[in-house]
Amino acid sequence: MTRIGNERGCPPGQEQAALALPPTVLSRLAMTLLLADDEHAHFVGRVVQDALTTASSAGWLRRAESFEQAAPRPGDYRGRASTRELEERHRRCLGTAAACRAHASVLTDLAPERISVEVGEHLGLAS
Repeated sequence: MTRIGNERGCPPGQEQAALALPPTVLSRLAMTLLLADDEHAHFVGRVVQDALTTASSAGWLRRAESFEQAAPRPGDYRGRASTRELEERHRRCLGTAAACRAHASVLTDLAPERISVEVGEHLGLAS
């Protein structure tokens, strides 16, 4: 079975869901997406782009930076938010950024996954 997510990259109680599909099913799904007709080419491109972003540590580091930038700072317009609410938002943003950085660290520590034979053949990669 293939598992998506890693407890090291998630805060306690917010573990990512596991995708419990056999690798052969995932390979068939990947091939179906790669062999899609022109009508679905844009959708396939977005799926592949999302998969590559999710699988890269650089994508998770960019996401962490986004959450750090989104955290409220002193001097920002506060609207009707109380100091306590702003502090909580700041804490949540930085906590999410830390989880994203931990996820990036996990991806960096892992060896690259082997590309399935079917996908490699379709892409013209040598085994």
